[in-house]
Amino acid sequence: MVVGNADMMARDGAAASEEVTAVGFMLVEHFSMIAFSSAVEPLRLANRAARRELYCCSLWSENGQSCTHQGVVRGRDARAHGRQAPGGTWLRAALGAPAAFQNRRPDPRGFQTNLAARVAEILPEPARDKPLEVWFQDEARVGQQGTPTRVRARKGTRPRAPRDQRYKWTYLFGAACPARGTSAALVLPTVNTEMMSLHLAEISKQVAPGSHAVLVLDGAGYHGTAKTRRPHGLVVPDNITLLHLPEASPELTPMELVWQYLRQNKLANRIFRDYRQIVDACCDAWNFFADNPGIVTSITARDWVQIKL
Repeated sequence: MVVGNADMMARDGAAASEEVTAVGFMLVEHFSMIAFSSAVEPLRLANRAARRELYCCSLWSENGQSCTHQGVVRGRDARAHGRQAPGGTWLRAALGAPAAFQNRRPDPRGFQTNLAARVAEILPEPARDKPLEVWFQDEARVGQQGTPTRVRARKGTRPRAPRDQRYKWTYLFGAACPARGTSAALVLPTVNTEMMSLHLAEISKQVAPGSHAVLVLDGAGYHGTAKTRRPHGLVVPDNITLLHLPEASPELTPMELVWQYLRQNKLANRIFRDYRQIVDACCDAWNFFADNPGIVTSITARDWVQIKL
């Protein structure tokens, strides 16, 4: 291993910054991949912790050709003979700042603190003088494969649960309004803009007369995104405005907890005979949830859902 200042070593043919320490690794034939990883990993973690490039690495070999390492790689021929064979690898990518910090997603807490401003930005003019309701919407797939959940059993035992191997399923479109403890749902055969339009129409019927609903939902293709709020073919009723969550932030929608509640109480550890029985189970499960306004509010209410325009 060779360590030097950036003004003495070059990375990919270009001079590095004076603040970056360049580290060079000379790889020999049959080098130890474990030892190499142990040397590189602390440098990578230092870059990640600092959120900038502190160290850059160059990988060399004696003759400029690929090197064979001693890591265990199972190849097709080796498996056929019940043996393990060393795998060849060509390592030349320099160690730079991790891409996760260069293109990281927005902080979801910004969505919570700026909720009122976001709503004011997208709310249509006719709805500004009306009472607002905040709804959350999502979809869940329910089918024969099922989802195992915890069950009560005697301590020290390993309880069994049924698991189907067939592949019939349906989709449960659900939405809930925490403030009113009300909800709206449909069981539909697939997910697309047509099915989403049907669910929006059902939600529209449950909005209080004279009120306007702000529907918080994720950025699925048939939902649209913050940049394209209405996908082609999606019919949004006049008393609903769509508010999209930031990218990759499912923790902001309480509907994920609704699906967990339904699976733990009604939908998990079951065998469904056919598609009709799946649909009936979804209807029974949602009615079990929707018939208790206190449960609806308890699961879906969030302190940050306060909109004052």
